[in-house]
Amino acid sequence: MSSLLDDIDGAGNLTNLLEAAVSAHADRKAFCGQDFELSFSELSQRAQRFATWLVSGAGVKPGDRVAVMLPNHPDFLAVLMGLWQAGAVGVPINPLYTADELAYQLGDSGACGLVGTAPSLGLAQKSSGGSISLHWTVQIGPGAAPGGSAMIWNDIVEFAPAARSAMPVVGPDNLALLQYTGGTTGMSKGAMLTHRNVIAVVLQTKHALSGALHGANEVVLTALPLYHIFALVVNALLMMHVGARSILVANPREPAELMAAFSRHPISVVTGVNTLFVGLLTLADRSGLALGGVRLALGGGSAIQKSVSDRWRALTGHHILEGYGLSETSSVISVNRPDEEAFTGTVGPPIEQTRFAIVDDELRPVAQGQIGEICVTGPQVMKGYWRRPADSSTAFTPEGFFRTGDLGYTDAKGRVTICDRKKDMVLVSGFNVFPNEVESVLATHPGVLECAVSGLPDDATGEAVHAWIVPRANDALPTAAELEAHCREYLTAYKVPKSFHIVKALPKSTVGKVLRRELRAAAIQSG
Repeated sequence: MSSLLDDIDGAGNLTNLLEAAVSAHADRKAFCGQDFELSFSELSQRAQRFATWLVSGAGVKPGDRVAVMLPNHPDFLAVLMGLWQAGAVGVPINPLYTADELAYQLGDSGACGLVGTAPSLGLAQKSSGGSISLHWTVQIGPGAAPGGSAMIWNDIVEFAPAARSAMPVVGPDNLALLQYTGGTTGMSKGAMLTHRNVIAVVLQTKHALSGALHGANEVVLTALPLYHIFALVVNALLMMHVGARSILVANPREPAELMAAFSRHPISVVTGVNTLFVGLLTLADRSGLALGGVRLALGGGSAIQKSVSDRWRALTGHHILEGYGLSETSSVISVNRPDEEAFTGTVGPPIEQTRFAIVDDELRPVAQGQIGEICVTGPQVMKGYWRRPADSSTAFTPEGFFRTGDLGYTDAKGRVTICDRKKDMVLVSGFNVFPNEVESVLATHPGVLECAVSGLPDDATGEAVHAWIVPRANDALPTAAELEAHCREYLTAYKVPKSFHIVKALPKSTVGKVLRRELRAAAIQSG
């Protein structure tokens, strides 16, 4: 019986891993959008034709970087599969980026080409005043190609030859992705992920969910964007590997799209951040969205609140399995196992072949139960940051563990609890306050739909805790006195927010993470 490491090494590259799924599930549907779907074999054929065009038509060479700036579209993975066959490196980019943000990632990655929609290609022309030069672009979807210069995707995948004889040899240590970080603590950096890194995390996650994933019978809701590492690995690559079908939602903030996905497909798996689960539960309460068919819910990206998981279990019979990962770790490094009978409040134990170290500021290991920085090593951890040797060096401990920048601790079962990002911790009169903890308490108040907590400068205590509240109903707003009393019931005095601000909505990233830094910056600016 082969070990997991043998399976990782045996796959060789991502093309081999995914083509094995194509062979096993050729005629089954792989990706479904609102008006477009692809079977496994159709996906493979489109990828092969694209790869042929890349090598023979566009002159792409092994190691060339290619930007992919697409919403959730059935051809998203066909593009990446074609790039990997051609030996190229995919650079997923947020299609909602501004011209300056796009210019930075195109320039930093040195991308030779861009695959995107007509608006994406138009934006690329405006990037940094037109100073970014791309050798070629490919347009997916309708709309006029900017200047008529873009190759049309359908022309390539319908008329290019499908021969693969000219494809280069791609090894496990070749780069597969430059996955750019969120840039919340400085300029965004490109995490160098190899074929082996990504193969490893797919097989590790499959092993961790053993018994819960029912292979080709699964239908997964993909509301998180595929350019984000969580959705790309779990919803696209893992689900394709096991033969499952992925239902793509282009705009999860539009309730009608979520309702349509559930009405048209027997969705059995949902992945998401806390805010997505809140949104689905709200639709269930207000619009009758049926969630009872969902057997497996995987949460990550931000802390899953117990009150949300409890509501989810009441409707589906299953609590949300929370996991943990980063762009630098090809996504998953830990996850709660399916046999957990209750919501643990942890992100679970590390997945196989992965080890954690919890260290203090001097990088010395701390005792079980003591809070420190979470560091990790495993076959899914990145090679380093693209063209940033200094950052790559400081990102790892002398023992080779990647420093996540997250604070947490382990319990007797080896499970990890994340307290918060180092940068989000609030220091009140010398005491550490973790926003996650305060938010979890506020979320249990019946009048609170969503909430966020951050620290603001305070003359008396250095910093003070402040809270922003989205009410559950506009005609029954919770008062500051009610919220304070609720917090004092569960929190010691210095953790109780000094103020409560009622707001219509919280600022969020494109994957649904609440942006505390924007709330803090706006509050400081307004005085």
